Amino acid sequence: MSDVEELWLSLPGGAYTFPRPYIHTTILSNDESMHEVKMDVLDVARSWLNSCIESHRRCKHDRPPKLPTRLLSIAGEPPKLVLTKGWEDRPQYSTLSHCWGQEPFLKMTACSYQQFMRGIPMGDLPKTFQDAIHISRSLHVEYIWIDSLCIIQDDPQDWGREASSMGAVYGGSHINIAATSSKNPHGGLFTQPKEYIDGLRTHVVVSGQSVPREFRDFDLYSHHVTGSHLATRAWTLQEKLLPPRTLHIGDRGAFWECESRTASQCLPYAYPSPEISENSRLKGLASKHTDLVSAWSSIVKIYSAANLTFTKDKLPALSGIARWFHDKCGDEYLVGLWRNSEIAYQLCWQAQDPGSRSERLPSWSWTSVDGPVDYPDYYYPDSGIFRTFVSGVDLKFATDDIFGDGTEGALRINCLGLLAGKLPGQNIASVEIDICEKWGLLVHHDFWGEQSEDKEQTVFLLPMRYFSINIRYKDQTEWVKVPKIVGIVLRSLAGQKRLERIGYFQLTSTIKNEGEKDDRFQSFLDTYKKEGHLAAAEVCEGSFEDSEYPNEEHPHPWYTLHIV
Repeated sequence: MSDVEELWLSLPGGAYTFPRPYIHTTILSNDESMHEVKMDVLDVARSWLNSCIESHRRCKHDRPPKLPTRLLSIAGEPPKLVLTKGWEDRPQYSTLSHCWGQEPFLKMTACSYQQFMRGIPMGDLPKTFQDAIHISRSLHVEYIWIDSLCIIQDDPQDWGREASSMGAVYGGSHINIAATSSKNPHGGLFTQPKEYIDGLRTHVVVSGQSVPREFRDFDLYSHHVTGSHLATRAWTLQEKLLPPRTLHIGDRGAFWECESRTASQCLPYAYPSPEISENSRLKGLASKHTDLVSAWSSIVKIYSAANLTFTKDKLPALSGIARWFHDKCGDEYLVGLWRNSEIAYQLCWQAQDPGSRSERLPSWSWTSVDGPVDYPDYYYPDSGIFRTFVSGVDLKFATDDIFGDGTEGALRINCLGLLAGKLPGQNIASVEIDICEKWGLLVHHDFWGEQSEDKEQTVFLLPMRYFSINIRYKDQTEWVKVPKIVGIVLRSLAGQKRLERIGYFQLTSTIKNEGEKDDRFQSFLDTYKKEGHLAAAEVCEGSFEDSEYPNEEHPHPWYTLHIV
């Protein structure tokens, strides 16, 4: 008898003699319960929820002390709006995460408020809202919170007050229901095609014995939850990270996500540990103060790439996550940054695709630019060559909410020097800058400004961090440790001792072997040491001496920069 070769099938697609990288297979036990017929989505959801409540220690958290201001009571017909003030008991409630879209749908206004208190006919609600109520009832939850029905949409004061507590609302929910595929509330939750499957279980013969085996798309969760249409909306990031558990429903079926399990409707017994949710990873990092920078930079990258209908919502839509981090770490929140957690690194964000800039937010914060931002790779330790620290903060807020709003804001940064340069007028993302009329350096704009082709301007480079990274060049097999400098580009405001940020720069040495020298990199360091104090003295708000500086090696004082 000839050898038998194992074939792998990809549907639709082809046959392969080895596993595709994104196909995962698991040999199961012979327990018959592992091979039962696929359950209805609501049965699966009840099973997930009961299991989480009964056996997941990591998912048991103290709820916030207060209920949402309003909830929808869905125990009877029709659903009606209720006020929670004065309630002694704290009932379980669900929340809905959904996309608003462009088509009109029912919302609560000052005029409809009293009508909503009397009742809302189910037929008046869009399909997604109806489905969410149906699911909540099937899970024995008698209340639900839906943003457009529980916040007075045409009352700015009510909207501002309720928006600032949305993080606590989602964090305190019994379960969050996410409409992952619907682009507006009319699309509904149950959009999965009847013929769709996301994996299969079957018996295969291994060494002459029949064993149950499970096959699934390894990237299915990331493609259809983290890569869903809902995930493109900035508001929904806090709606995804803060609830203790979320039921995602869309055109690829149902997915479960809590801090202990990630599972799908077709394969409901949980994915392997590598797919434990991003929620769990980020929450775990944030619980350790030393890892706050890593967790927060990951959130900034995701959030800044998401869409906002109104740019004024940039801070409010992030406020729930910011409050959660603050409660965990106790750090001071500075319009999208944290003061006592590697602030020099946090200031070194880079706009990936320069667009417009908000004049109402401080230029040093990534929240001031529209579009995705990134951070340089995070490495320890910093050499300490470029000493910078925040010595003062002056922020003004439009409301009492320090997490959800910010207008004007200034940082006072103490440094030992700056490098002056000439920035040409080309309005392109990255341009060469002449440093001290000696050589050029590539810098990246934060936004499209008023530069013209022939308008040259003086700018100042503030180096923030100096560290080493490991690089392996194409023509080498060994990793080489090379130094790297990152910092921000500043521009002086006319007639003032104030600066604004307009860009980011980085300089990586090109050495390929230990002991080599990079003349361009060394020239940067030499120029900074010899001339850095001249540029700093020109634009600084003031200077001072302490027990550390000046000294024999660096015979100049600290310089205080006022950056708005």
